[in-house]
Amino acid sequence: MINLIYGKLRTPKIKYLHRVIDHLNLLYNANIEKLSLDNNSLESNTWLAGITDADGHFQIRLEGNYGLNKYISLANPRGRIKCIFSIKQRAIDKPTGDSYVPFILKIADLFQCKIKYESENIIIFLAQVDSKHRLTKSYFDKYPLMISKHLGYLWVLQALDCLGKHLIDREIINIRAIKFYE
Repeated sequence: MINLIYGKLRTPKIKYLHRVIDHLNLLYNANIEKLSLDNNSLESNTWLAGITDADGHFQIRLEGNYGLNKYISLANPRGRIKCIFSIKQRAIDKPTGDSYVPFILKIADLFQCKIKYESENIIIFLAQVDSKHRLTKSYFDKYPLMISKHLGYLWVLQALDCLGKHLIDREIINIRAIKFYE
């Protein structure tokens, strides 16, 4: 197990793995070397796809005439579709006191976005600018998602085809149907 994940960690969770290694080295005289965090480019391996499968989220928002709420339609008489890819993490790992901010900043840099603090200890990365979706698509085309997040990603890809277009009723109904399964 250690051989599968070792050298690929990018978060404070490495300290927990180091504790396991200390225990194995002490108990079995294993001589396992402690490696540091993986600082390779995020585009060099599937790590980001893995954390997205665990903690990522793909969302489609319908605004204005495309939305389901009449009050929204009055505020924005035109329709708009927003496609969002996000990852939410705690800012500080309480047991170790280490920050999760550096790796979230690396993700934000990759997708040319910013992070924001949702609360005192919750940070969130949001890729929602229409022009940035090509970066998201480029990464996940290279490193596909493996579990249920893959469906969310595919639904967002369908909605991306509608960005910037004036949709007819049938197309709006299709996007609403996708949102229903989101």
